[in-house]
Amino acid sequence: MDKHLLEAKIRYQVACEEKAHHLVLQLLEPGITEDELVNAGLYLTPNHYQDITEERAISRICGYPVCVNQITKSLNQKYHISTKTNRVYDITDRKNFCSNECYKASVYYQKQISTSPLWSRKEEKPTPIDLLPKEMNRGAMGKEVINQQTEMYREAKRLREEEKKDQSRKEKTKEKESGTAETEGKERNMVKGDMNFDDLDLDVQNLNLQEEQNGEMCLHEIDKERNSVEKAKKNTTRRKHEPTMTSSVTSTSDDKQRDKIDMFAEMKELVMTFRLTSSNIVFKPVEWSLVGVILLKLLSRRNLHVSCAFLNPSAVQYFSVFLGGIQETMHNVDLYVTDLLQQHNK
Repeated sequence: MDKHLLEAKIRYQVACEEKAHHLVLQLLEPGITEDELVNAGLYLTPNHYQDITEERAISRICGYPVCVNQITKSLNQKYHISTKTNRVYDITDRKNFCSNECYKASVYYQKQISTSPLWSRKEEKPTPIDLLPKEMNRGAMGKEVINQQTEMYREAKRLREEEKKDQSRKEKTKEKESGTAETEGKERNMVKGDMNFDDLDLDVQNLNLQEEQNGEMCLHEIDKERNSVEKAKKNTTRRKHEPTMTSSVTSTSDDKQRDKIDMFAEMKELVMTFRLTSSNIVFKPVEWSLVGVILLKLLSRRNLHVSCAFLNPSAVQYFSVFLGGIQETMHNVDLYVTDLLQQHNK
């Protein structure tokens, strides 16, 4: 490359940096208008803007350049736990602003700043920058902290919701099948009843014809034939009053409902043995879930339905994901349960 061209390129790069530095100093002052902030974003990098927010916060001015409010409340902690959303937020950057609204507006603006070098933007078509409208700004508490454990917990929650949906679909399918089977059973019984009565009428008519044709038929044979006809009628009537598939399905569902009630009663009995105090009642959601698994394991020692449920492939997958997220295994849970039972029996 020609020496003069290289020198001109370096000077242009220096000029771009000087312009950016001048804009940084300008945005540190209070009273910046929205138009000035929008135009300045075309000649800054995200790092320049981050320096602006931090320098303004050091001067106890809100980090959002168009805001003139003072930062009156000092936040010492690094994280904030929201009881509304049950999430953890990193508020390191949030401390540089006077409110959640200014923080969200600043993040919205910073994401639009180009990350390309300043000197290369001459050949690019500038992307217009806009500010977050006030009516759309509901504020933000900070950056949500998402680690591997949080992702595992959310994955377990997603699997649990999918399992509930599958169970609901299966129950609806069973209801449809039972309704169809009930209707078909009734139709078959009606057809069989009609056919049987027709056959019985034919038997009676044939018997009368036989009496007319053969007057020498003994009364004993006639009574025998009539008795067989009456028995056939009784059998047909009994078949019409036999229980249908609906009663069997109902009894099966009743058995399942009784099993659920028994399991809830046993679970309630276990919970009533808790000695809850102000020091042991406050658990994290993950810890409460682990307590629930231990209680179910305790019930599985005496309830066959709960024990079989632990062998369900969906349950195995869910517990594997959940326990893996908290560095636990089902083997350890079994050890906890065994230890609890041994202490109880002492």
